[in-house]
Amino acid sequence: MEKEIVSEEKQKPVLDEQTLAMLLQAAYVLQEHNLEMQEMERGLSLKRDQIEAEEKLVSTSHPVALQTPQT
Repeated sequence: MEKEIVSEEKQKPVLDEQTLAMLLQAAYVLQEHNLEMQEMERGLSLKRDQIEAEEKLVSTSHPVALQTPQT
């Protein structure tokens, strides 16, 4: 049983310094991208809320008059 564990450990790839640096760089880029997306989503959400509030204000202060079709 112990021989299997040792042989499995030997088969694992070893990361050299350059590969690890590239992996960390990619993780950083993904993290920054995700932060930018979250900020954009917050901005869009705030803008949507602002538009909805303005529409509600307009609809309550200026009720639409019903028009009867003229024949």
